[in-house]
Amino acid sequence: MKDVHAMPPLEAVRIGLHSVGLSGVRKPLHVDRADRTVVLSVEFELAVDLPSDRKGSDLSRNSELLAEIVDRTAQRPAASLEAACAEIAKELLTRHPTAQRSTVQARAEYFLRKGPSP
Repeated sequence: MKDVHAMPPLEAVRIGLHSVGLSGVRKPLHVDRADRTVVLSVEFELAVDLPSDRKGSDLSRNSELLAEIVDRTAQRPAASLEAACAEIAKELLTRHPTAQRSTVQARAEYFLRKGPSP
């Protein structure tokens, strides 16, 4: 089966894109804190650039990668949300060898306890 994404586009349509990816993907991420592990509900946006010599990007790589890293935090919590995002960004470049840039954005609410800890 042909990898259509890897095929060169028509000569008249060679346009590189700065950002192709996924947005609005919500996942639970386990993060270590000083006194406990917390589970954040995180909304992720993942993207890589697309060179002009490619027709498209295999976005399933992005969702597979995100699922792997998030699932791994259930056993080994991430040091921080930022550390998890950095790991995802680095791995995106490994899984998309023609990409030069990757971006990861994450939004989560973190609730602080009031009063003394139990």
